[in-house]
Amino acid sequence: MAPNDFKVVFLVGQSENLTTNQLVIEEFQDHNDILQLNDFIDSYDFITRKVMKGFKWIAMYCKNAQYVLRINDDVLVNTFSLINFFKNISYKQNQLYGHLLRKSLPIRFQHKHQVSKFEFDREFYPDYPEGIFFGIFL
Repeated sequence: MAPNDFKVVFLVGQSENLTTNQLVIEEFQDHNDILQLNDFIDSYDFITRKVMKGFKWIAMYCKNAQYVLRINDDVLVNTFSLINFFKNISYKQNQLYGHLLRKSLPIRFQHKHQVSKFEFDREFYPDYPEGIFFGIFL
């Protein structure tokens, strides 16, 4: 596996800014690297929907992909370290790797990740992988 073996796709929702939407279209036309979801505004409120739609798209259109890496836009990936990691793990289908958060508390105060008791009424979230993870699905 080499750095050229990767396909990068940026998953974005709609912007409220028409100029930004036009720039996204132009980027796609130039580089064919954007999957734009048109049924919601790209915001933290819809990040779960965005991730799930991304995985559905991967399942439909990336059937030959061996690995899938899902990261946030504020993360820098050392592809050489990632390749070495892939080389040193035994391949198993349906595996998920990442930093597992356990007994994470919902944020109840004013914050971009705030969750009300109405939205989620338990004391702790179920265990889940932090924002950076990859999986072996095929």
